[in-house]
Amino acid sequence: MNTSETLETKDAMVGWIAIFKGKKLEIRKEEATGIWEAKQIAIKKLNVPKSKQGLLAIEPAYSD
Repeated sequence: MNTSETLETKDAMVGWIAIFKGKKLEIRKEEATGIWEAKQIAIKKLNVPKSKQGLLAIEPAYSD
């Protein structure tokens, strides 16, 4: 099974997961309409300094 088949079998995207220094933050799709908005929310909520924003990871979250 390749990656595209795996993505197609998952249900709809429900938001994003932000990870910074071992902390995880779930951001719902209703809170942010795109990945850029999700990153801005994560920067504020996780108190990410400007010099460390490159270490912030954002990935889509799918329902099971």
